[in-house]
Amino acid sequence: MKFTALASMLSLTLLASHSSADEYMELTRSDPHVPAHCQNVKVAQFSAAQKFFVYGITGAVREGFQYEIDLSRGEATQLWSALKGNLSAPEFLSQVRTDRRNLLANYFDFLTTEGEEMGFDYGKEGDLLEGLALRDLAREYPDSEYFRYGGVEYHEPGSATMGELDLLVARKSDCAVVAIGEAKLGTGQLSHAKSQLSRIFQFLRNKLCERPSSATPVCTVRIR
Repeated sequence: MKFTALASMLSLTLLASHSSADEYMELTRSDPHVPAHCQNVKVAQFSAAQKFFVYGITGAVREGFQYEIDLSRGEATQLWSALKGNLSAPEFLSQVRTDRRNLLANYFDFLTTEGEEMGFDYGKEGDLLEGLALRDLAREYPDSEYFRYGGVEYHEPGSATMGELDLLVARKSDCAVVAIGEAKLGTGQLSHAKSQLSRIFQFLRNKLCERPSSATPVCTVRIR
């Protein structure tokens, strides 16, 4: 579908129908936390996005990240090794400081239950931070009103993937995405995360903003 036709059809609002996915977005993980009527991800669902953020590990907020998980870089590597089966849970916990064992055991239990239900296979180390971040976001975006997910690829029709969205928060009522985030294990990766967010931000503006003065949230927000 041509851009002009799409822009006209959207009219800077969310599409009412979610009967099929569009040509720009694709959900790559099977996640039961995503409501059935929101499984087909559409670019129009992103018109309400007005918050862009980055998650990191301990010390990340000091470096300019918006959020951080209580987890050191070394603990992340140990945790990932356990998730991949290279260490048993007792072996993993025996290597963790005594005062950190309950916290790390909690992370491990969550990631091997709900995390796997979300579709994470922990093929890459960063998957564990994405899983923990999605849980942590419930403090600000409760289950009663929102669902949190990730693993959404975006692209031009018929073209290669431009990027994958790590963290998304959407309303259960209408599937509207209200916040978009990235997760980075390295505190030195903030500039890369911002670049990724800028790319999806511009992609959405190109698809959803017919004119600069549009009042649609994603068309008026500014990201830093």
